[in-house]
Amino acid sequence: MPADAGFTAKLNRLVANVHRRAAGPTASAREVAVGAETAIARPQAASGPRAWLRRWWPLRAAFGVVTVTPLLRWGVAALAVPAGQTSRRTCPACATPFGLGSNADAGVLSPTGRCRGCGTRVGAPPYTIEAAALVVAAVLPASGLRGWELAAYAWWAVLALVLSFVDVVVQRLPNRLVFLAAGGFLVLTIPAALAGRHGDWLRAMVSGAALATVLAVLAFIPGSGLGLGDAKFALAAGAAAGWVSVFAVMAAVFWSFVALALFGAVLIAARRASWRTRIPYGPFLAAATLATVVALR
Repeated sequence: MPADAGFTAKLNRLVANVHRRAAGPTASAREVAVGAETAIARPQAASGPRAWLRRWWPLRAAFGVVTVTPLLRWGVAALAVPAGQTSRRTCPACATPFGLGSNADAGVLSPTGRCRGCGTRVGAPPYTIEAAALVVAAVLPASGLRGWELAAYAWWAVLALVLSFVDVVVQRLPNRLVFLAAGGFLVLTIPAALAGRHGDWLRAMVSGAALATVLAVLAFIPGSGLGLGDAKFALAAGAAAGWVSVFAVMAAVFWSFVALALFGAVLIAARRASWRTRIPYGPFLAAATLATVVALR
């Protein structure tokens, strides 16, 4: 019996050692797995220039606005002329050239938009372009747009902003900017299309053509208040909304007409307009398209 008891004790110790050796690697693997999960659950704070730029994106937006708005004011001042006239390069009151040249007046490109020679306002009202550009610079990055997609919408938004102010001042939408907005958007989204979003690219192109066709038909209806310039701008607006979805196109058109109707009702109630007053449609289509893209993307 004592021999059997000793043999049993040795056997139990041997089995215990085997279990400990088998449990050792498993425990280590579990510790590694738990450590990895903890590292994933609690990522370290990013550092470096890119992280600083991401953290201070409002500063980037403000810097972009300060850099771009003089060009936007120059575009509005130059193109806000009646149909059939060439682009404006001088103040309409004192004929002082405006721009960034050595002999040019840069006051027209400032937020006040006034000629320093005679004080005449040229182009958009003071600080309006700056405020609109600041809104665009804030909502586009905040919407999650990145890479070529962000570049495409930034291109579209900049040209749509200039077109909107030109439409407000002289009620026309220059062809060169309309086609640049539509063509530039489709070109800048080609890399995303090649990366697998070719369906979105085709939908954007078809949506732009379809919306332009619909508005062109409406433009020939007496009393619609639309022009062929609005139909051409629909190429760009339809493409920008169509990149998101067909529903986005319909929503943009719907809300643009709702906003136009409400604005017209307010003007009529304030006796600033009548039922026959033509209100520019371009700014409402641009604003509704931007809002729809940001909301539905």
